[in-house]
Amino acid sequence: MRRSKVLQSVFSVVACVCGLTMAGEAFAARRVAPDSGEVKIYQSRNFTGRKQFLKVGKYRAEELRIGNDRLSSIQVAKGYKVTLFEHDDFIGRRKVFTENTSSVGSDFDDRTSSIIVERVAQPRKQPQPRPQPRPGRSRR
Repeated sequence: MRRSKVLQSVFSVVACVCGLTMAGEAFAARRVAPDSGEVKIYQSRNFTGRKQFLKVGKYRAEELRIGNDRLSSIQVAKGYKVTLFEHDDFIGRRKVFTENTSSVGSDFDDRTSSIIVERVAQPRKQPQPRPQPRPGRSRR
């Protein structure tokens, strides 16, 4: 009985370190639902560490629960754009993301102090032209 609890504890620690759930799914494989209007920011690379969900809006340093200058990876729902700013009040260098990235890059890793989340217009699907009958043939 005691041995199984020890093994379960060891598995939990290994799962936590490796980013696995009890079912064996990788946390990094989880995606933001399409058109959910969500952005997830993570404190560590590969979608690990503390995370925070963001909706459309502007977020200053004090609103970033993962911490100021702590962002390392980001998941972006389809149809959304995220602009990271180096300094608070949306100033300084900026970097834009429209899709998931497991690392924001060495230029912005642990250097984000404000964020803007926006919905971007999706290109409309162009209607396909109807085929025209060939000249000289009648339709019955």
